[in-house]
Amino acid sequence: MPPVASRPLLSSLAVLALASGVCPRLATAESPTQTPVRAVDLLIVVDTSPRAASTRAAFAAHLPGFVYRLLSVFPGDYGPALDLQVGVITANPDDHGELRSATIATCAAAPSARFAHYTSDQWAMTTTNYTGELAAAIQCLVPIDVVGPTTAQPAAMVNAALDGSVAVNEGFLRADAALAVLVVSDQDDCSGSATTPFACAQAAWTCTPPIDASPGARTSCVANSEPVGLLSIDGASALLALLKPDIQRVAVGAIRGPAAPVFVTSGPSLVPSCAFAGITATPGLRLDAILARFPNHWAASACDASYDDFTETIAAAAGVPITVGERDMSSTCDGGEGSHDDAASPERMGCGCRAGAAGAAGAGVNAAIVLALMIRRRRAR
Repeated sequence: MPPVASRPLLSSLAVLALASGVCPRLATAESPTQTPVRAVDLLIVVDTSPRAASTRAAFAAHLPGFVYRLLSVFPGDYGPALDLQVGVITANPDDHGELRSATIATCAAAPSARFAHYTSDQWAMTTTNYTGELAAAIQCLVPIDVVGPTTAQPAAMVNAALDGSVAVNEGFLRADAALAVLVVSDQDDCSGSATTPFACAQAAWTCTPPIDASPGARTSCVANSEPVGLLSIDGASALLALLKPDIQRVAVGAIRGPAAPVFVTSGPSLVPSCAFAGITATPGLRLDAILARFPNHWAASACDASYDDFTETIAAAAGVPITVGERDMSSTCDGGEGSHDDAASPERMGCGCRAGAAGAAGAGVNAAIVLALMIRRRRAR
């Protein structure tokens, strides 16, 4: 399908701002660099094991909130614009790390490629390769009802997806983009030859007492860096560092089971380290160890309702020095007219403000303008 584009009418807002005597930094044809465009490639890795069905469903259901918060970090009109590609793979080695695809016949918002592509610019214009909302397009790619093996190999599948060996993935990974990887799993990474989650834990973790068939609690558990029969922690992280020599350009995250408690029960099997609303998850010690290799990393319990905070980790990798909900335009400026107009910090898109009462009035008008811009942009989609 051709790209879908929309453009809000901004001229009346610009006139309002100028008449009010303030200086909103709306991008113009003469100053296109006022709104830097940040390119981000986001790879989502989904555990398709039978017991992870509730985790997959919860993840898909919460995608609209995650996407809304992500787009708020890259608003385009008063902050960095976004050039985003989102691809989804499974943690099942039988899928070989291939990006998933969908068709409009089965999912109305399906992207025309094996990944969703969304761009915004300084005019709040968006271009996409799908019809409808970005969250819906990603949901089309998430394998909610797909059932794979009992173990999950997210680390190995990330390597397979990004090492250039999978022809259908061509075009997803871009040299100039920040790279974000999010793992969605209710168990630890088992990239290797182990055939059950318990056997994986035996090889992957060192605990006191050791993981064996004896029921009871285990303490002081850590992930082994060189586990027998499994991908090493270095092997799980090396490719991402190779793809992005500036490691700050990588963001990694995981929705997984908390690292503790670790408890063995009859079977033998692992007792979930969290349980909530039908979702259970066992400890993800290897996942945590892999994440820790990167400065921009984030993790949350699979039993939590929200994973929105990963957007801040993505923003850091993309070079956006802001915190969600604390944009420069809402900060207090007291340096007189133009005090926020810092050429060395193009991300600072707040208006240069005037001293005294004019400054307070300007701040109020700026807030109204920004709110109107955001509303118009949302309506245009």
